[in-house]
Amino acid sequence: MEGVIGDDDPRADDVRELLERHLAFANDHTPPQDVHALDLAPAPPDVVRTGRPDGQLG
Repeated sequence: MEGVIGDDDPRADDVRELLERHLAFANDHTPPQDVHALDLAPAPPDVVRTGRPDGQLG
């Protein structure tokens, strides 16, 4: 499997969707004080690092 790891825009639709799913999963399965997932609501960072196996974010 080929892929690319690099900087991505957290406002991109696929990146935002992945981050929102991760935060929802963390909130559903982790005590609130132990959730360590990026919440985009306050202010998204300028860049996030993503991996794209075969060009798809997953």
